[in-house]
Formats: sequence, structure tokens, C-alpha cells
Amino acid sequence: MASPVVLAGLAAALLAAEAPPAAPAAPAPVPPALSGRALGEELQRAARDRRVEQAALAQERQRLEALAAEIERARAALREETARLQALAAAAAKAPAAPQAAQPRRPAARTAGLRPGARPPPTPAGVAARTVRNLRPEQAAAMLAHLDRAAAAAILREMRPADAAAVVDRMAPDAGAELLTLLARNPAP
Repeated sequence: MASPVVLAGLAAALLAAEAPPAAPAAPAPVPPALSGRALGEELQRAARDRRVEQAALAQERQRLEALAAEIERARAALREETARLQALAAAAAKAPAAPQAAQPRRPAARTAGLRPGARPPPTPAGVAARTVRNLRPEQAAAMLAHLDRAAAAAILREMRPADAAAVVDRMAPDAGAELLTLLARNPAP
């Protein structure tokens, strides 16, 4: 025989199967209506919030309009600058190329056949400059005073500025001024 607990479970299952379906749950209760005063306060709060939001939007609109005006001014300035630069470029393109000043150039034979980055062999003025650099400034000044001015300027150009200044300092003022003038007029190649 079956136990009473099992029999009770079977009976409950049979009753549940034969029972009519349960009625749907009742809808949620409707909140109580607002009083007249509460409704008025709610409408005033909503109107106040709308005014604050509209003021914030107006401020943001003004800020954006000012930014747009600033961007437009910058664009106009850029257009003017571009037009000016294009005019300068057109004028430079139409102008004949200025002839190169007669500058002594290092011969191409000195650098022909060298690997990239290698130093070219020294020029005769460079060799003379190393010799003069090893002399005392008084001796170098006396020696350069007896040389041709162009040769003396070429030697000074190959020297370090501090060494050349020490030599020119010991020369007669006229000779030193003449050499400095030659150096200034004919810059290094």
C-alpha cells in the first residue's frame, strides 16, 4: 500500500488539473490624485526647470556663435596670408634668377670618386692655414702681411675664427681691416 503522504500528493495533483484556471492578478493600484495645490506647485517647478534649461541653451548658443565668428576671422586672415604668399611666389617665379656672385668654388675634381661622407683632400689654402695655425700669432701676422691679400684671406678663411682673430689682432690695423673686408665680401664656398 502507498503511504498517506504519496496519496495526498497524488490527490493534490489531480485536483489542480481539474480546477479552473486562476483569475489574472489585479492591476496595480492607481496613485492618489494630486491635490490642486500640489498640481500647481508641480507645474511651477516644471516651468522653472524649462526656463533654466532654455537659459543654458541660450548661453551655449552665444558661445558657439562667438567661436564660429572667431573661426571665420581666422579663416579670412589665412586667406589673406595665402594670397600674399602666392603673389610673392608668383613674383619670385617671374623675376629672373639672380646671377651667382663670383665665388671661388672648390674644384669638382677634389671630391670626384670619394665615397659619400668622406672628407675631401685639403685645399692648398687649408694646408697653409694649418701651417700658419702652428705659428705664434705675431709670426703668422708678419708672414701674412707679406702675402697677396687674396691669398692671405683664403688662408684666414680656412682657420678657426679664434685663431684667425688672434693673427689679425697682431697685424697692422690697415692690413687687418683690408683682410677682414675681403673675408666679409667673399664668404666661404
